[in-house]
Amino acid sequence: MQVNEEIVYRVFEKCEIQIEGQTISKELLLKTFGDFLTQTIAKRDHNIGMVMHTGSLCFDVVLITYTTILNLISNKAETMDIISSFSEGDTVLYGQPKKCRYIFKGFIDGSEIGREKGKKFIKLVQSEISTKYVSEKEWRNIEPYNGDSVRMDGRGIKKKTSLRDDFYVDVLDFEKENIPNILDTSCVIVAPREHADYLVKNISLGFNKKKINLLELVTASYFTEEDEYRYSGNTGKNEPTLKFTAKISVARHLLLSGRGNRHLGLIVLGEDSISRGYSELPELINRKSLQYVYICSSMDSDLGLELTSDVEKMEIFACTKEFLLENTTYEKVENNHYITELGTQVDTIIDKNNELVIIEKNGSESDVIHEFKKNILEIKREEYSTEGKDNFIMLAHSLMKLFVTAPFPMDRFLVAEERGLIEVDSPEKKILELRRLAEDFPENLRKNALVVVEVLERILIEEKSTNGKYEWLRKFLYDYLGKRVAIVVPKAYYVTLIKGTGLFSEYLFRNKDFVTANRFDSSKMYDCVIGLGDYEGKAFNVFRCNAAATIISVIYESEKAGYYFKNKIFHNMINRLNRESTIIISNQDEDEIITTEEENAKGFEKEIEDYIANVDLSYMGSIYKSDSRYEGAMNTDIVAVVVFDDDTKAYLSRNYKGYVLEEATGIVKEVGVQELCEGDSIIFTKNNDDTKDIVSSILAKLLIDGKFDSNTEEKYRKANLWKRSLVEFMHSNGYTARKVVDLMLKDGAGVHEQTILHWLDEDFYTVGPRDVDSIRHIGNITGVEELKESPEDIFEACRDIRSIRRKILDRVGTAIFDKLSGRTPQSGNYMESIYEKIDTLAEIKRVERIAKVETAVPMWMANRPILI
Repeated sequence: MQVNEEIVYRVFEKCEIQIEGQTISKELLLKTFGDFLTQTIAKRDHNIGMVMHTGSLCFDVVLITYTTILNLISNKAETMDIISSFSEGDTVLYGQPKKCRYIFKGFIDGSEIGREKGKKFIKLVQSEISTKYVSEKEWRNIEPYNGDSVRMDGRGIKKKTSLRDDFYVDVLDFEKENIPNILDTSCVIVAPREHADYLVKNISLGFNKKKINLLELVTASYFTEEDEYRYSGNTGKNEPTLKFTAKISVARHLLLSGRGNRHLGLIVLGEDSISRGYSELPELINRKSLQYVYICSSMDSDLGLELTSDVEKMEIFACTKEFLLENTTYEKVENNHYITELGTQVDTIIDKNNELVIIEKNGSESDVIHEFKKNILEIKREEYSTEGKDNFIMLAHSLMKLFVTAPFPMDRFLVAEERGLIEVDSPEKKILELRRLAEDFPENLRKNALVVVEVLERILIEEKSTNGKYEWLRKFLYDYLGKRVAIVVPKAYYVTLIKGTGLFSEYLFRNKDFVTANRFDSSKMYDCVIGLGDYEGKAFNVFRCNAAATIISVIYESEKAGYYFKNKIFHNMINRLNRESTIIISNQDEDEIITTEEENAKGFEKEIEDYIANVDLSYMGSIYKSDSRYEGAMNTDIVAVVVFDDDTKAYLSRNYKGYVLEEATGIVKEVGVQELCEGDSIIFTKNNDDTKDIVSSILAKLLIDGKFDSNTEEKYRKANLWKRSLVEFMHSNGYTARKVVDLMLKDGAGVHEQTILHWLDEDFYTVGPRDVDSIRHIGNITGVEELKESPEDIFEACRDIRSIRRKILDRVGTAIFDKLSGRTPQSGNYMESIYEKIDTLAEIKRVERIAKVETAVPMWMANRPILI
């Protein structure tokens, strides 16, 4: 169903879009964005749009507001349709402005209650002595109730204001009696949980000197794979209009379920949302039943750019420099934080300058690199296949990348080892290993291999005590004292070597953020962003980056061709976006021609990296098939294999969650397997025969050592009781996990079966169920009286232990950061207990490569670092 463009324009002429009460919709750029949405939503029956914005939250706010209005004006459900769906005995809500629960008892004629004959009334009862007869003009105030409360009153139901009716009348031009309580339309929105929470709770619309919040207009819920979490305002527990989820897979399930209200569209917000479900996006994008699909991210979105090339008939809104010059003004209509931030972002994109610093004198001159590449390719292309050859190529390539990208001398590895900062083999050890591997090559390849080794040795000698990028960085830090700067490195451990080995004084690091290319936060704004080489990551590219007006790339002469190749690719891509922009741009540039040298530079990297990826995949797929030790072992499915820089590996299951350490700050984040990146530093427990979870290890050890009071010890016992009881019940009765699920659901548990499976999964460290009733149901099937009689106490204990775990995780990061920085906590401090146990309980593994796989390994091999 196409929407009348004029209706949408008319609606937004009568109201203002607000976030946290601040109006944002009057600015020219956002008005232009609104025009884009209006034109494209109505353009065809199935529309696909790509939004590449400045990075401002305002674009998400406008998009969510537009889809909300579209749901309101596209609704076809009428009051009689809703009333006709009720059966006698159903629980309903009725009242204005305060609603209460009633039992629907059907229709009666007015003559039966002393009213006009022929007039229909609905009979609603709360008890034998409380009955209401609702006339037809009030039927619109009756709505379904899908909750599980058996109380026939208004407890727990918020009083509604007249604002919703006022909005329908004043803005949407409805007659009051035609205002629907329930909508038959919805939109699925993919966004991180915190972002979704912020949007639904803070978006509002201003009209006629009034303000109405988003959740007063429509209902909304957040969906996980297992559960639905309703936002406030959905008193009847009805199907939400806005359906948020963090995963494309869940969005797919919602769209394909075939139940409930009509899905008008799909919205995907942010690069993370796009990347986590990129393989599933094409199917959803092309669903003809959807009126619209909008993919929304910032201008630095790599996958967004790919989609604009891959999807036909895509409407494009891209905030390129040329677009912004024609669609923004210097004068701001509103003066608030959001508009100021938007203006800063616009100015940054318009004024952005990519500076190039070429360091000519170093050990990695072009002729040296050419000699290395030539011999590596000859080895790679030779019809000779052994594990030694594979290891040689991977190790040599990795070592050359270190020499070219490192902004520190190579002698820092020895210093770091002496100080106990990292456990990474030094370049000297790696070169010795390369010589050993080369000795096993046939004579024709041994010559090539020894040339490769000699090249690496020459560079090592040159970079032993200094190198060009280190000297440049040292001068830069002195010249930019106090400036807000992001310094992007390829590996997290580079930060440890830069900061922890005595190269610089700490005062040089004030306002300097060291971050990997895969963990760069493009929402932060800097005076300057530095890339210390021709590398990029899923979160950073020097040409797409808009986090500063000044972006400096520091490269060696041998990296020039690769740099120019990416520069031209980006330039030509921007030209294409300008040509294909839905909103016409008059000022456009010519494309640039890529040279053969630039093509070759890109080709070498791709050929070697593809080779390494294939080696990883083939090796992982057959890792244990020929080893009799694994016969009869219980297997577990894995989805990724991580190779660390010490040659250990981790085989990760779908449910694995890792603790990623930001070595520059000491912050630890818990991330899923799909979110792990090359260059990450992951914290594992050394005591992995006992538990694979570092937080569980430390919590248990602190309890054993008597670091908590008796009250906390009792909470820990209670918090573990529910799961221990459930697992023991399953094992003692010989039940499968599926049987336990069936028993729980039969007992009336209101959770999804996948949730119960996660409770029983050893890789899921669930502290406790998210509701009291689930604990009671566990008690019912296991027969554990404490769970049946005191589920509230168990629930509170789980909440308290969950809070303690979070504090431990924060302190693990701080303790490791202190270790890496050579600091010690004050004596007697609670932190000291964790600090003392870090060496014995925790180890940091740094990710070299990640291979996505679909295979199985013995359970003992999963989700922990092992050496094979």
